[in-house]
Amino acid sequence: MSIVRPVATLIVGTIALCSGCGHVPGMNPGWSAGGDLASNDRYTFVSTPHAPQTITIIDTRSGEIIWSRDVPVGQQLNIRFVPEANKDNPVRPDVMKYGVTEAGRRFARLTDSITVPAADSRRIDVELRQGPEFPR
Repeated sequence: MSIVRPVATLIVGTIALCSGCGHVPGMNPGWSAGGDLASNDRYTFVSTPHAPQTITIIDTRSGEIIWSRDVPVGQQLNIRFVPEANKDNPVRPDVMKYGVTEAGRRFARLTDSITVPAADSRRIDVELRQGPEFPR
């Protein structure tokens, strides 16, 4: 019996298995623009000179602005929503943790937090400010 067929099958199987290994649930791949390729309520917004951003959290039940932040050019805003971290408050049961760091930083502490509505009652609005805008 030839060894070529079993070896080829093993190689093809390994490639197929590893093609989905880009993100392991529960692991923190760090902060990057576009997110970490999983639906875990983590977001990164990077402001550049030609795309300075303002991020706003809206309560969709009332239209109320819960929180808003101009992200300085050359910086990034990292956001993570923690469900039911404030479950004693039925109006705002989740907590949004956030922090601003220099753009491109993959690991950062989220030093600030605010209570927010649950996922089905909040919206993130991204506004591009008039550019170009220069770093301070």
